Amino acid sequence: MVEAVTLRSTRIKGINGETYWVTNSAIQGVSVARRGVLWVAVELFVNDVKKAEQMVADVNVLLPTGASLLAEPLAIKYIEQRASKVWRVTAVGGVAPGREWIMETAAVDTFKLLDEKRKKPILVNVPFAHFDDREAESELRRAVKNARKPYQKFDYSKLTPAQITQRTKKRK
Repeated sequence: MVEAVTLRSTRIKGINGETYWVTNSAIQGVSVARRGVLWVAVELFVNDVKKAEQMVADVNVLLPTGASLLAEPLAIKYIEQRASKVWRVTAVGGVAPGREWIMETAAVDTFKLLDEKRKKPILVNVPFAHFDDREAESELRRAVKNARKPYQKFDYSKLTPAQITQRTKKRK
C-alpha cells in the first residue's frame, strides 16, 4: 500500500507491516485495487443447491478473516441451473491485495475437503476461482457486443451541401 509519494521516491507499506522506500525510477508498474479490495469468485458445480449454500457458510467460518486477509466473506452471487440436477453456484468474496491465495487455494481446498467428508458428495466438478471485477466485466461485455456489430461504412456522397456545412460547424 502506498503511504507517501515525493518527487524522487515512494514509501510503500507491505502486508507484513514493513516500510519500503523505492526510488520512482525503479517503479516499473502499478497495480490498483478498487476500494482496496480484490474481488474473487469461486465457481461451484453442484447437485444440491441448499447443501451448497450451507457449504459456502461453512467455508466462511473456516477462512481467515480480517482487513488484511478475507476482507469480505463469500456471498452467493449467482445460482444457475445448467442441466437436470446440476447447478452453477458463484460465491464472491473480497480479499486484501496480495492475499488472493485465500480464495484461489484455501477456499477451493476447503470446499473440496468438506465435500470429501460428506457421505454423498455434492460437487459435480472441481471448484475453481477467478477474479470478479464488475466494472472490467461490463467494459469487456460492451467491447464484445460492439465487435460483433456489422461494420457500417459512412457514405459521404449522400450528404447534401447543407449537411456538410452543418457537420463542419459542429467540429469547430
